[in-house]
Amino acid sequence: MMVVCSRLPALVVHVIVPLGLCLLGGCSSWLPEMVPFGAVTAPDHNRSLNGLGLHRKMWEAAGAKVLTPVKLSPKLDDMDVIVLVGQTYEPPGLGSRRWLENWLAEGDDRTVVYFGRDFSADIYMRRETLVKLPAQDQVRGEELLAQREAGELSERLQQLTNPIFCGWFYLDTQRRSVPYDAFSGEWTDDDRFAELDQNLDSLKGKWPVRVALQPPDNPKWGKSQPSWLSKRRQPNLSQPAEPAQSDDTEALVQQSKWMPHEYDTEEKWESAMADVPISRVLLAADDGQPLVFQLTSEDFGSGQILIVANGAPLLNGSLVEPLHQRIGERLIETCLPASRVALIAYDRSGLTISNVPEKDLRAAGLEMLTVWPLSGITMPAALLGIVVCLALWPILGRPQRLVQRSVSDFGLHVEAIGRMLYEARDVGHAQTVIREYFSKVRGEVPPSWLEKLDAQGEETSTRI
Repeated sequence: MMVVCSRLPALVVHVIVPLGLCLLGGCSSWLPEMVPFGAVTAPDHNRSLNGLGLHRKMWEAAGAKVLTPVKLSPKLDDMDVIVLVGQTYEPPGLGSRRWLENWLAEGDDRTVVYFGRDFSADIYMRRETLVKLPAQDQVRGEELLAQREAGELSERLQQLTNPIFCGWFYLDTQRRSVPYDAFSGEWTDDDRFAELDQNLDSLKGKWPVRVALQPPDNPKWGKSQPSWLSKRRQPNLSQPAEPAQSDDTEALVQQSKWMPHEYDTEEKWESAMADVPISRVLLAADDGQPLVFQLTSEDFGSGQILIVANGAPLLNGSLVEPLHQRIGERLIETCLPASRVALIAYDRSGLTISNVPEKDLRAAGLEMLTVWPLSGITMPAALLGIVVCLALWPILGRPQRLVQRSVSDFGLHVEAIGRMLYEARDVGHAQTVIREYFSKVRGEVPPSWLEKLDAQGEETSTRI
């Protein structure tokens, strides 16, 4: 006992107190660790600033069912809209773009939405809330934001250093960041905004754009050839070629990843320039920079591709601004009517193309109880049940119903009479009652043993 008491203060100081401080104060609550960009499947991801949980709910509010597949497969044949969530700064690969273009042509009024990676709702939100930090934390807050911004810039420079062309857009990396708050284009002339006496310029919020996505038919960009063509360089053979499509029945057919030298010859470049989609700017900034533009082509059939500058009108952290909310709503309205929507995220490994329909990742049997949202109810209930069982089992055991004895059994009456006669301690009265029972109730002659008791009683009284 003395040993335990002597160690208790050290235990409190070194374990319990730090743990309590972590639980009460949190660990880096103002600038938490980043979760995967654009994630939407897990509860923690839905609550993250860079998640697409709110965007998914906006689709569902519009009457669409939203799925989150991870592959381009025949499962998407019944989809109306596919939203590409690039967790990397690199655009989709050539193979995946061709697959999506074929998917557009095979249906009616289908839409592919792509938005650039050049926006972090985490940085945007923390920059807006920096002024709310206590004065003693302002310097530290700015340092944390600067580190996060430097990390984003370093990641982008490792992936993209020069302007590129990917068939759907030009990606201009050599420009400064501009926070736009004045807009033009078709969406600014929306009758719905006029009825509400509002326009995009009057809504709170700014749309920061650093890496700009330019339409593919922009004549300014179309005149410039890639550096490896203008300098007559050979294609970089160290870059692995995109694997060709297989004819087998394996689920994995192709891993489509963007590579800088997709158009490695002048013939390929000229062919791509001659067959670029036609663009229509839906929303532009006050300096003419396209923010949302539509791509159409005979190869797409009645489908369309919507290119959004970045994820400002889509991500959780930035959708708190009325400006981004209105643009996000307008983006969804442009895709309607749509009953089924797929949100597909991809990282630097690229998009997986499969010729086998992707299976739903659904739990079977009792596993359903461990999957959100049922797990939010079943897990605490199971824990509470275990605690209750542990508390009651040693004392009461398992509850059970006792068998009730019948009150109509005459033998119980005889036993009760015998017990009362025994407690009275009157032998003569007892013999009289027994004799009356045999003669009156049963109609029989009293037994011989009763007569012997009477004779013994008379002999005893004579001796006395």
